[in-house]
Amino acid sequence: MLDVYQLHEQENSCSVVSTSFGEDVKTAKIYYVVGTALANPLENEPQEGRILIFEVVDRKLRLVCSKDVKGAAYQVRGFNGKLLAAINCKIELFGLRDSEGHMGQMELTTECAHRGHILVLYLQTRGDFIVVGDLMRSISLLTYKPVDGQMEEIAQDYNSNWMTAIDILDE
Repeated sequence: MLDVYQLHEQENSCSVVSTSFGEDVKTAKIYYVVGTALANPLENEPQEGRILIFEVVDRKLRLVCSKDVKGAAYQVRGFNGKLLAAINCKIELFGLRDSEGHMGQMELTTECAHRGHILVLYLQTRGDFIVVGDLMRSISLLTYKPVDGQMEEIAQDYNSNWMTAIDILDE
């Protein structure tokens, strides 16, 4: 074991991904992103969670930024130089930027979101396409329109299916 990061009491990690931010992924720094949920025994679904972004410096984790979210970050994925997160019933796209007024600090900023799901547990991406696996609403296909800065639903399975996994095999 090289290093440890202590989560809050009753906080559980839900997802982990290594990704880079920005346009040029060849020269971009690699970050480790952790999506968490605060498990309150009195709540059916977590109402709070965090997205933690780490970098590794001298074989130690260094927290780059932390963002509180309203729900569990069930899935986090790198997406076109940004971060895509499934947070309870919505999908949110974040960018990592320098914090205004705080020299050297970074912050996650919301670029757009897509709502209308019951509980998003799975995300897969290819190009500008996002496949969403909802616990009860089956599968939907979104496309990200960078010019408009929006995600748009282009297809959905209207049958209720309890999704356990999704993937994109090819174009």
